[in-house]
Amino acid sequence: SGNTYGHQITLRAVSIGELRLNDVKAVVIDGDSPRNVLLGMNVLSKFEIDQRENLLILRSTY
Repeated sequence: SGNTYGHQITLRAVSIGELRLNDVKAVVIDGDSPRNVLLGMNVLSKFEIDQRENLLILRSTY
């Protein structure tokens, strides 16, 4: 917990497998950690999402 600083950017393209999104807003967090990548609703809302056990399946809706 606590405050974290970051910078809002726009990525020209984000590819997930064969799926590609253009002009995606993102935030780069200052510092060395965490190094995890999170997909926000601005990305996930572009897909139909199906969860099966430990697998998350994304299908393009466009």
